[in-house]
Amino acid sequence: MNDSQEYKLQDVTADKIMQAVEASWNKREEGVDTKFLAKYLEKTERYARSALSCALQLNLLVKRDDRYFISESAIEVSRATKNQYRIVFGRSLVKYPPFVLFVSQIGRGDSLEEAGRKTATVFEIGLNADRTRRVLSGWGIYSDLLEQNQEGKLLVKVKTNSLSVEIIEELLEAMKSELNIRTYIAQRVGDYSFRLLDKSIDHIVSAVMNHRANPRHSIDDSGRAFENYLRIICKSIGIDDSNSNGIIELSQKIYSEKKMDNKHRELCEGIGSVRNAATHSMDKKTSEIWTINPEGAIEIALLTLTMIRSIHLYAFDNGLFVF
Repeated sequence: MNDSQEYKLQDVTADKIMQAVEASWNKREEGVDTKFLAKYLEKTERYARSALSCALQLNLLVKRDDRYFISESAIEVSRATKNQYRIVFGRSLVKYPPFVLFVSQIGRGDSLEEAGRKTATVFEIGLNADRTRRVLSGWGIYSDLLEQNQEGKLLVKVKTNSLSVEIIEELLEAMKSELNIRTYIAQRVGDYSFRLLDKSIDHIVSAVMNHRANPRHSIDDSGRAFENYLRIICKSIGIDDSNSNGIIELSQKIYSEKKMDNKHRELCEGIGSVRNAATHSMDKKTSEIWTINPEGAIEIALLTLTMIRSIHLYAFDNGLFVF
């Protein structure tokens, strides 16, 4: 099951990564290459390549041919102070699956070394446990998402220091909330399902964060993530899903291959039906319009997480029945 994005962590500081982003902004018309960045950072070309690799994985840069350009998610560097670079970095870091899993494992009670080892193993990121721990801890501390107390324990935190402007505080609070949601998702679905979901995690985060403001859209986001996961399952077990539309049809195919139980299939049909009610507004049989409440939206998001874990355990862990 290797349908997820590859992450190859590099031993590069967050400050140097942001200097690479800064360089790409300063050379935004023509972009930067490895040789230019090595001079900009006063580092070797090998180090510059590592910094560029990390910036790409964090979606801070994009690559066109052999040159690197600033991404839309990092464009705020153009008007940020150097102290505020950490906020730009942090907003990308909370979406970086290896970091989210690392924080999640610490939240479960793992030591830093254990969290580093498990993260390195799950994502096959190319560094040993100690270097994984050091890099991810350093990135979290740089971005003011983590702090290390006197006992050496990492804590999720929000720190404003001199950046006391209201908008900066709001951004930091939002980053902490998003990180908490992502670590919760990782704990609910399990390490390997979290890795497989990859970018679909963004849909679940959106579903949770927006369930009050836009419950109808929240349910659609949960449905998108769940449908994506079912397609990943299909590919993993060799099912052609090209002619299957939506959660209900996908679940029927997986059930026919005995990779989910009948109870799973029935619950999938329920989630699919609620998603249809949310996205189509008017019921095609009764012409009635469904009212979607925030409570219903968050319950669908949580049920989606439970189903992902349950189906994964049944399909890939010797038919375990867990709900």
